[in-house]
Amino acid sequence: DRVDGEYFWYNQNSWQGDGYYAHPVGLKKPNAFGLYDMSGNVWEWCEDSWSDRFPPRQGRVVRSRGIERVKRGGAFYFGAEFSRSSYRSFEEKGVRSPYIGFRVRGPLFPKFSHLFSQK
Repeated sequence: DRVDGEYFWYNQNSWQGDGYYAHPVGLKKPNAFGLYDMSGNVWEWCEDSWSDRFPPRQGRVVRSRGIERVKRGGAFYFGAEFSRSSYRSFEEKGVRSPYIGFRVRGPLFPKFSHLFSQK
């Protein structure tokens, strides 16, 4: 696999003189879908509970009474091999870390967002 640091932050391109840090969104190139920072920078918390088996292919959330939650996508302090949206790992729910975050979702089509507003 070819590593292309033009699309994501990982441990080989995140050093800022005195340490590794998360970066503002949008400094790297967007992916083929026009989305920025889908891999690397910070691990993304997912709603799924951790399971050794992959989650259902139908896109449903995996829920259990367990305390581990899925995180995906790698982070600025970790190697490029983790910087893929398909890479799954886990942490206990409630863990706080400079390496873990979440994605804020906005309107899919901002030009038409007025059609979906809840007034």
